Amino acid sequence: NGLIAGNKISNGAGDSGGIVVDADAAGLVVEKNAIKAVTDSGITVNGTDIVLRGNKVKAGGGDPGDHGVEISGTNHVIEGNSATR
Repeated sequence: NGLIAGNKISNGAGDSGGIVVDADAAGLVVEKNAIKAVTDSGITVNGTDIVLRGNKVKAGGGDPGDHGVEISGTNHVIEGNSATR
């Protein structure tokens, strides 16, 4: 278990993203983070049983292949997040 919460990330230089999570155990919570104007994906999540809740990404992804939020793995709970360009 772990918690990543309440962070504010903005204006990354070069090819920088917001929050990158590669969890090797179940139960990580990523919530109420605000990411804006990053040049790569705003939030990237990989693992199992991760809770992604109440995060806001604005203008994430500088390239067409980048996304506001990228999710891979299994059994995640995703609720109340927003991502806009």
